Amino acid sequence: MENKTRRCGGFTFLEIMVALVVLSLGLFPILSLFSSTTADISYTIDNVLVTTYANELIDSVIAHKFDEIPENVPLAELSTLGGNQFFVKLAGRLSTLKPGYERYIEISTHVINPGNITGLCQSDMDKLEKYKKIKKLIVKIKFTHNGTVKYFNVGTLISGAE
Repeated sequence: MENKTRRCGGFTFLEIMVALVVLSLGLFPILSLFSSTTADISYTIDNVLVTTYANELIDSVIAHKFDEIPENVPLAELSTLGGNQFFVKLAGRLSTLKPGYERYIEISTHVINPGNITGLCQSDMDKLEKYKKIKKLIVKIKFTHNGTVKYFNVGTLISGAE
């Protein structure tokens, strides 16, 4: 008598396990792309925010007349300058910061003596006469990205020339 084993259609447990291992090896690199992309997007969002906060502060300062801008302000967090009316008004016009972000500002005044500059023609010297006094504005935005404290620094020069 012949013993016939009947085989049903389908996969064995071993075939299923091998297929799962091959599939997971192929999907792992694709899934790891998602985590790095998420981190990149988060960093990009932080960069956009700090750039916006810094530009907003600079634009608010330079919107004032040259003589209204304080002469010298050592680097300080904007919220600590409440004793100065200029900064009280300025802070009231700025957008609210996202938690974990801080604005710092520094203003210094510099006098330029065009007489000390050599090699310029008279027309260039006349142009420099308008810029005898300038104010250097430095803005720093402090923020935390992935547990690391970072600073975004930007500056500009403001002249009293009209």
